[in-house]
Amino acid sequence: MGKIKNKEKIDFFTGGLFLLFSTLILLLPSGFVFWDMQKIANQESELLQQRRLETSQVFSPSSVKFTYFTDAHCYGEPKEKSESVNLNWRCTKPIKEMLEQVKIFGPEFIFDGGDLVDGKDKRSVEDFLKLREIFSGTKIPFYQMVGNHETRSFLKEDWLKMTGNKKTYYYFDIREYRFIVLDGNFYQEYGEEKDTWPEKEFYPGLVSKTQQKWLRRLLAQSQNRTVIVFLHQPPIDGTFIKNQSMFLVNRKQLREIFSQYGVKAVFSGHIEELCFKNMEGVDYYLMAGFWKPNPGYSRRFKDEGFFYQIEITPEKDLKIQVFLNSNKEASYESFQFDKNILSCDNSGAEQVARIDRFLSPESFLELESNVDSEDTQEEVEEKGETD
Repeated sequence: MGKIKNKEKIDFFTGGLFLLFSTLILLLPSGFVFWDMQKIANQESELLQQRRLETSQVFSPSSVKFTYFTDAHCYGEPKEKSESVNLNWRCTKPIKEMLEQVKIFGPEFIFDGGDLVDGKDKRSVEDFLKLREIFSGTKIPFYQMVGNHETRSFLKEDWLKMTGNKKTYYYFDIREYRFIVLDGNFYQEYGEEKDTWPEKEFYPGLVSKTQQKWLRRLLAQSQNRTVIVFLHQPPIDGTFIKNQSMFLVNRKQLREIFSQYGVKAVFSGHIEELCFKNMEGVDYYLMAGFWKPNPGYSRRFKDEGFFYQIEITPEKDLKIQVFLNSNKEASYESFQFDKNILSCDNSGAEQVARIDRFLSPESFLELESNVDSEDTQEEVEEKGETD
């Protein structure tokens, strides 16, 4: 009888343990799920708190200085037979002289607005790396943007490897300033958004929907900052000289985003013009290329080399000093960018007539009446160079 009672106790104890372990096994997955959910919730809470902290962060007003250039269109010396990369003189000479001016100015960074290489030879990757080597020698932070001449030279994946960037669009902060870099090198085909590749040489440009979503989120977190946007293709509707076919397809949507979130200014290159336009409270600066002159000026410079020393004051005013090398044997001349003089609504001839007073008359060649003939002549000169 005693043995039976002991057996019942053992069975009861064993059954209890079994029930306990079974319950634990059933509860463990839900426990892990709860722990994962709690972890995710904590991470989201920390991220939200970080965003609130960032948007509520108070900055002491400061100034920032940077050097901007665009559309250098550099290429390798075609007569070079060796394996080493020897860049063409029209690229190296102005760049070296620009970097001498940069030392004097003392910017916090140098920005390449795209089309650093021309893409006319098979050594564009080598040319690009050689140019990066030149700029790395300055020890000044060097930021770059993809232009349409980069996309016809090599894949974007190659650009990312060479620059060390994770994406072709990104941002960086300097105190209260936020600089946003966008990639306008997409296009539409039968209503479908597509990325570019070297065989796709000509397209007006498009900022992808993915970027637009990213841009909205980023700008929503940037309300306490002064925001500057860099975009190779200008997002305006046209100038006195160029029509809409030269500008971004979705420029209207971008301008709405810029205006909604109070972007201070947008800098672009691509169309080889130097002019200014304010739209919906945002300043748009179109910057002449490092090599090609503004075709609307109706004047030819002996040796171009446009670049810009830009300062944003503590009061958030933009001061832009325009540098150009108008004579192959002379050093750079400069003048202050004037919004009224360099309006995109003015003809190139009007702009030149007004900026003549900033530069010595001998800086210019004779007035040429036909802009198209200038481009043709330039092509002939370049072809003669490469023969």
